[in-house]
Amino acid sequence: ANKFQHLRESAPTHSISQTNAMIKSNLKADSSGFDDFNHQPIASGSVSQVYKAIYHKKKVAVKVRHPGVDSFIKMDVEILFFISKMFSKLSSRF
Repeated sequence: ANKFQHLRESAPTHSISQTNAMIKSNLKADSSGFDDFNHQPIASGSVSQVYKAIYHKKKVAVKVRHPGVDSFIKMDVEILFFISKMFSKLSSRF
């Protein structure tokens, strides 16, 4: 019994059209710019999903962030900085 199976199965996914849009916005080319690109992700997590591809005759893994995840990451970092400031102020009192 794998304790993390539920997490893997419930991880968010996005479509190949969204993947192509993300690749195009970052690399100025979509998945057709690879020698081969498997449109079925081999893994997906809370931040991104991973694809197998061949680029310049080499096997590569292509990690593509889920659309909109950047704003959540930014918010998480802001929350961590806020908590850090609060602990810093509290620790100066002791």
